[in-house]
Amino acid sequence: MTKFRLFSSLLLVLTVAVLMIIGSGLATASSLDKWKPDFDPSGAKYKCIVSNVSTPALVGTHAGFEMRDELWKRTNGKIYIDFKPLSILGGEVEVLNMLQMGAIQGMGVSSVASTNLGPRFGIVNLPFLVDSFEKLDKFTSNEKLFSHFLNAMDHQGITGLDTAIMAGPPPSR
Repeated sequence: MTKFRLFSSLLLVLTVAVLMIIGSGLATASSLDKWKPDFDPSGAKYKCIVSNVSTPALVGTHAGFEMRDELWKRTNGKIYIDFKPLSILGGEVEVLNMLQMGAIQGMGVSSVASTNLGPRFGIVNLPFLVDSFEKLDKFTSNEKLFSHFLNAMDHQGITGLDTAIMAGPPPSR
């Protein structure tokens, strides 16, 4: 009888584990379905892979899909950004390494992880320097200072394009 209980318990645990793995895979796939483009990107002349570790439920991450759609429109379908959120390509350090090697063409990165390749990016983490939207606006509107900031990884062959606020929900799709 104890062998039967042990076997039943193991079978139950394995069944639950398999269902959890299958369910998590389906949840990830279906959660990205609503972010698929409204166009067929297969005809694009150029394809760029851009990654982000966060969820599209955040404004800053959702911007990747907006950039994809806008670049597609402005280039008449010649350039497609294959945006990969949700750590699909790995964590920030791994994706930064891919970016540095040229395996991907861009990424949304936190100011914390970006300091690994460009320590100057860490300046925005100092709470007494940039602690309000007014100070952020003042910082980003100073072209000389902001350009110097965005070029913090130039020595690595990587250029920053802009900053993004990651809080809040994106516009509904």
